[in-house]
Amino acid sequence: MGFDYPWVLLLLVVILPLLWAFRRSELFTRSVVYQFRSTPPTLMYFRLRYLCAGLFVVSLILAGAGPYREPQQTADYLFLVDTSRSMQARNSCAEPTFLDRAKHVMQDIMEGIPEARFGIVAFDRLTFPITQLTFSRSYLRSVMNNGLFVGMTYRATNTDMLNALRVIAIKKQTLPELYRNVNHVILLSDGNLEDEDWRQHLEQPLRDLTAAGITIQVVGIGNAIETPVPVTNQDDVCQDTLSVMDDKTVRIPLRSDILQVVATGSQGQYFNESQTGDLINYLREATLVDIPEGMQFGAEQHITISWLLLIPAVIALFGLFLL
Repeated sequence: MGFDYPWVLLLLVVILPLLWAFRRSELFTRSVVYQFRSTPPTLMYFRLRYLCAGLFVVSLILAGAGPYREPQQTADYLFLVDTSRSMQARNSCAEPTFLDRAKHVMQDIMEGIPEARFGIVAFDRLTFPITQLTFSRSYLRSVMNNGLFVGMTYRATNTDMLNALRVIAIKKQTLPELYRNVNHVILLSDGNLEDEDWRQHLEQPLRDLTAAGITIQVVGIGNAIETPVPVTNQDDVCQDTLSVMDDKTVRIPLRSDILQVVATGSQGQYFNESQTGDLINYLREATLVDIPEGMQFGAEQHITISWLLLIPAVIALFGLFLL
């Protein structure tokens, strides 16, 4: 257990003058009672006053010091996020894009597993990490809101998920000091590929992932029916018109068939975005491990227990009123 504000513990010195004041009060009470030739309160009465007063003050000071405990388990996860043009799909400008929906899923997962470290890797035709592994939720949220968007690279329409899977496997093997403990990657994508031979081309990336000890947990982002892509202008403002290619309206399907093969081929599971809660439960139950020696959590992983100390404070205050 630790304290967010340990300097508050210095206030414990007030216990001494408090006990001295209660002792003076006891002596004064006894002297007055004796003068009136009456029976003074029992010794137990005064001891209970000392106990209740001391418990009340100590509980409030400890609560003010911000006591916390840290989790006993943790894990390292990478978000592998599709930022290709297809992730701009939505039925209207009033709806969130596929990428916006993916960000909501990421946020829910981070909140559901506060003791874990997360990193973010984006891909379209290229694959590149945009954060390190970190416990800082404020940093991750800032990157998601300001640094994760469609069109991060030129020709973002040429989505290459297979390359992204290969890159993840290579990074763990070549950068063990960074990714040694990454055994689970959370892929968020609509699965939209233009590769007709994707089954054959997927075999080698899956073998690479197995060799690296990485499991892909897949979250399919998309709708049951094909979804259009509204046009956005140079200022990234959504327009009422729809994207057209070869005189046909661009419509994005959710390729759950491809995503399920990626999941099962890497010993992982496939989840629809509506099943985020099931994914969180699975990760908590099956993937958390004991904390490695020397690991330091961030302040956002502290589990505050101040409220527990308010219980004895209330009991002590009630006892003083009764006395």
